Amino acid sequence: MYSGALTKFSPTRAAQMAIPIAVLALAATETARRSLTVDPASPKYWAKRAAEAEDRNESPVAALTRAVELAPREAIYASRLGLAHEAEGELVLAEFALRRGAELSRKYEPQWNLLNFFFRRARWEEFWAQAATALAISYGDRAALFDLCSRADGGGAERLERILPEAHEVRFRYTAILMGRSEYARAGVYVEDLAGSTSGEDVVVLNAWCEALLENFEVGAAERAWKTLRSRGLLTEDAPPWQTPDVKGATVHGMPDGLWQILLTGEQPEQCTLLTRVVGSHGRSRLEWTIEAKLSASSGLTWLVESYERSPRVLARSGELRRGTGSLDFDAAGGPLRITLQFKRPLGSVRAEGRVTIKDLRVTEPHP
Repeated sequence: MYSGALTKFSPTRAAQMAIPIAVLALAATETARRSLTVDPASPKYWAKRAAEAEDRNESPVAALTRAVELAPREAIYASRLGLAHEAEGELVLAEFALRRGAELSRKYEPQWNLLNFFFRRARWEEFWAQAATALAISYGDRAALFDLCSRADGGGAERLERILPEAHEVRFRYTAILMGRSEYARAGVYVEDLAGSTSGEDVVVLNAWCEALLENFEVGAAERAWKTLRSRGLLTEDAPPWQTPDVKGATVHGMPDGLWQILLTGEQPEQCTLLTRVVGSHGRSRLEWTIEAKLSASSGLTWLVESYERSPRVLARSGELRRGTGSLDFDAAGGPLRITLQFKRPLGSVRAEGRVTIKDLRVTEPHP
């Protein structure tokens, strides 16, 4: 008996009926929300009154006091009241309310508000105790928190690092701040630690940081971090890596099995660097290679080994490279060094054009 009625009640008809129902539900929700802001028995009403008072450059203290009375266990109202008291110079009342807010909630904002109060009042011992609490529950972008701690008396960045949580994510964020400030010596310690604690999701960033450390003479930290990443199977290529500067008229390709192929068009500069690598201090060492070349003129290629510092010293230089195997001994006991493959047009010769293949390129273990 119901089949005819069911046939008439199509899905389209049901959808048409559902739209008004949804609208009514939304309207009911909005009405309930608004009722909280017009009901004097609701703390949200007084919070709204406080915001309106601030917009008129009037004191919000009375309205926020009433909000706290109506919701004595809501941290947000206590914290806002504390900030309002502080703005009006009522420091005892401000501290009481801000401490109350921090006690009521272990969320970040009440802890941050109390921390800033101690900073503004230069109460450093209480600041650092509160900083440890704020750091422990912090999340996301902590740049403001790290900056505040770095500017605080009683220890600054050094004390911040003593209370920094062990969590990988916190230390990763802090390291990002240090790298952004070009504080490479301090950042290097954390890059090393992060290489041991990462689960692999930020290896690309860690690798880039290692390269930045290398470029800024923090070779030891970069090498140790790379070694850790390699030992954990998170990095497969050589580290520190061979690098190929961008040179007009020359193309350098890294191939599998440590093979390098260099294409020269004859338009390369009269002197340029084609391949470079920084290595740590290993005492007596040897650079070994095998070269195959098909060139229109003398290669003009030589290996140069120099100290890796702001004013480098030449430690060893090869003769012009020719086909076959070769080696170059050097002493790296004095610290990190840079190895470069250089092109320089020989006197009385045109610039070489053609292909050079370098195989078996390696720095061997220290020689006794």
